[in-house]
Amino acid sequence: SDSPTPITATSPAPESTTIKPVATPTPTSTVSDQIKELRQSISELQKMEQNSGVIQEIEAIQRNIAKLEGPLTNIGPVAKIRAFDRQVCVITTDNSLFCWGQNYWKQLADGTTVDRNTPVQALDLTVLEVSLGNSHSCAVKADRSVVCWGQNTYGQLGNGELTVRGLPIFPPVQVSGLGQGTAVSVVTGVASSCALKTDGSVVCWGDNSVGQLGDDTLEQKLIPVQVSGLGPGTTAAIFGSDRGTCVLKKTDGSVVCWGITNLSSNTALVPIKISSLIAGTIRSLVLRSKQFCVLKTDGSVACGGATPTQILGLTKGTTAAIAVGHRHACALQTNGSVVCWGDNVGDGTRNNRKAPVQVSDLGPGTTVAISAGDGGHTCALKTSGSVVCWGGGPLGQLDNNDPGIAPWISHALKPIPVYGLNP
Repeated sequence: SDSPTPITATSPAPESTTIKPVATPTPTSTVSDQIKELRQSISELQKMEQNSGVIQEIEAIQRNIAKLEGPLTNIGPVAKIRAFDRQVCVITTDNSLFCWGQNYWKQLADGTTVDRNTPVQALDLTVLEVSLGNSHSCAVKADRSVVCWGQNTYGQLGNGELTVRGLPIFPPVQVSGLGQGTAVSVVTGVASSCALKTDGSVVCWGDNSVGQLGDDTLEQKLIPVQVSGLGPGTTAAIFGSDRGTCVLKKTDGSVVCWGITNLSSNTALVPIKISSLIAGTIRSLVLRSKQFCVLKTDGSVACGGATPTQILGLTKGTTAAIAVGHRHACALQTNGSVVCWGDNVGDGTRNNRKAPVQVSDLGPGTTVAISAGDGGHTCALKTSGSVVCWGGGPLGQLDNNDPGIAPWISHALKPIPVYGLNP
């Protein structure tokens, strides 16, 4: 997704910096000693002015460290799976976070900008939920506080500051006002963030150029502000998209949205009720750049533009969960099988499917959770505890035993195991 034009402080161009050659680790030293030497080199470089040359040198060392460390194995057991535009994450039963995919803005929380094609563990984070946006990430920690990291040129990290020159922020910073015990979930957009609080209210922060914060203004906010009309006791669930957000209201079961979403043709500066979604009939919804789908309380599924239409075969009582990608969607059925339609459906073909078809190897009783990203990929958590992915994008595959290379596979026509998540 394209980022909006920032309204931020500016700073003078950094002075040129002479980079000292980084010492090459002694070939006869142990792997752990080599890694230690390389990390020390990074520490020395981080003390220098962070111009492009220094940053490139740090990234090169980080890639070497990734190669020396090798891929993780025997991760798990997995409790949750979350797919995003260019990344996938899993949360294990002990609330550890593991992610893979693109990492230009340190979205994977491993402290590097190295793209990963297999899972890497987030540093010093135990989480209940995570959301990776266009260039920043946020998480609800195990203590129900909210932290964010990555780009902060619009205040999307919520700590009251802006980041000059757009360098990614890491380690994660505490979001102002969202300390211990305050948050249920968090969603991230291109350059804004919103959180559902434990008291049932909703707050947002960051870019507000199209009303993403729902506070009846177009002014960016560096710390969370209350969404108009969504105070304590109002909200049951929150659903994010690139430049807008929707919630399911606790008070009457209606869906309201603000900013720009494909549920409404107009920009909304405050939450507006979506009349095409009958109050009390919606269990959950997924918003993507090209489409949205709703899972109804009766277990049926509808998708579309401003007015959703019933999906063939996914009638009452059939569906437990839904996942929506760029040009495809999937349903986890109540019998534990997975069906998909559109592109990248995982049935072993390249055919665009107009109606749901069975995903290969994910028949009845096989699957407990699914998630899809806007990059054309889908992943599933199987009853065996393994994770499989298909489509295009970050599929979690090992390539020449090198986790430090670009994470993209051209295409997987049916589910394939994610390395390290296959007990």
